[in-house]
Amino acid sequence: MRKVACEKEASFCKLSNLEFREPVPKTSLPHLQCEADILIAAITDSKSYRFGLNLNKLCSYFASARPVLFSGNPPNDPVADSKGGISVKAEDPKAMASGLKQLASMTAAERVGMGKLGHHYAQSMLSIETLGKKMETMLGSAIAEFSKRT
Repeated sequence: MRKVACEKEASFCKLSNLEFREPVPKTSLPHLQCEADILIAAITDSKSYRFGLNLNKLCSYFASARPVLFSGNPPNDPVADSKGGISVKAEDPKAMASGLKQLASMTAAERVGMGKLGHHYAQSMLSIETLGKKMETMLGSAIAEFSKRT
């Protein structure tokens, strides 16, 4: 349903530099992402993100070393933290359009550099080793806090 509405809107606006594809197998995504110049991730302004954002899509996007346009209002923002793209407020079409124009106006080399920053961030901050150490530290702190109370 939404795809058809988006296709109509793109046609109405005479946008010719984007594609609407049928769903693809998950195993094909890395290859397809590498064909893109810019990847987009958008979330709603929802209380469900109040404790933080953990989007598998962003990890996949960073792995492809492409710049990301991210729309959302979570307390953490891996795209801004990594400098691997541009972040805008959630549910703000004008901000999305502005961010997309900003990315599109960059040179290919600038976008490649931005994508590499996101890729490096994912390797250093989102690796299983790094996340495991964070989890171990958090659990240790929780145990120590609990022990103080008993």
